Amino acid sequence: MKRLMLAMSAAALFAGCASIERTSPGMMDGLDVVGGNSPAEETVCARSFGLGLLYLITFISGDVEYDDVKHDVSGGVLFFRDRCNCADCFRTVQAIAKDRGKVATNVNMYNNSLPNQGITGYTDFLGWFLETEDVGCSAVLRAR
Repeated sequence: MKRLMLAMSAAALFAGCASIERTSPGMMDGLDVVGGNSPAEETVCARSFGLGLLYLITFISGDVEYDDVKHDVSGGVLFFRDRCNCADCFRTVQAIAKDRGKVATNVNMYNNSLPNQGITGYTDFLGWFLETEDVGCSAVLRAR
């Protein structure tokens, strides 16, 4: 039982570190999305999650780099490489748009990282030691 719990914990830690989310085909039909000269065709979002140590070093992050051959993120887990920022997610969204022959408009970036540098309690200290990083970029794809 302990081995099963350990395996499940490891899988939960390393799963889903980077992802691309897209709307279903036809979902944007008929929607009036302001921001371009052509109708909105789909929405795409690139996300990356990671953990930082001491608010200085990215310990683990997802590999959000886009692979033109697979038409998806490269996948995998990166150790001590900072791929957990909005700029990397934005480059991924641009690569997706280029790969699909579209233009990315209505770009939104978010950073839900939780830096907590308090030292007044156990949880504050743990939050300062191990910071969660959650970033992403979304865009509406339109025909060129």
